[in-house]
Parts: sequence; structure tokens; C-alpha cells
Amino acid sequence: IITFPAFTDLSAFSDQGEFNTLERPYILFSGPLLDFKGGIDLLEALELVRRQGMDIDLVFAGDGPHRVNHEQWVCDHRMEDHVHFLCRGGTARTRRS
Repeated sequence: IITFPAFTDLSAFSDQGEFNTLERPYILFSGPLLDFKGGIDLLEALELVRRQGMDIDLVFAGDGPHRVNHEQWVCDHRMEDHVHFLCRGGTARTRRS
């Protein structure tokens, strides 16, 4: 496992009801949703480990201009129950197409 410092104040997301009640272990991505940040790569990795039997979720804590690309990928791969999007303004779930 490789970790990088986030430099994000996670307390800004502490009142997110959904985030506080996740039942499965999760991976947290904190930062702007930009294509070069690797969010799609992370989604592909999540899909792979879930296929191998690991019961884990992914939480994106942040927003950005490429969020719609990430949300569309989640819908296309039917991962809505395992990927959660949070932003400072409140919780937002992935919409089904």
C-alpha cells in the first residue's frame, strides 16, 4: 500500500451522514476530481479487487470538473452501491443512467 499526504482538512466532511455510516471498509480519495489525479484508475482497481472477492467501497471526498466522468464510469460499471461522492455542500450519490 502506498499512501500520499492529502493536505485536505477532512473535518470539512465530518458531518456527512452517509460517510459516517458506511458498513464496509473503504478507500478514501481526497482532492479535486481531475482526470490526471487517477480517479478512473482507482475505480478500475476497485472493480478488480471486488471481482476477486474483497468487499470494499470507495469514497471520493472532493469535487471537480471531471466528476461527471467519474460518475458516468460508476454507472456504466454498475458500481453505484460501492462508490460514494462527497462534496463540501453535502452528500451526493451517483445517479443511475
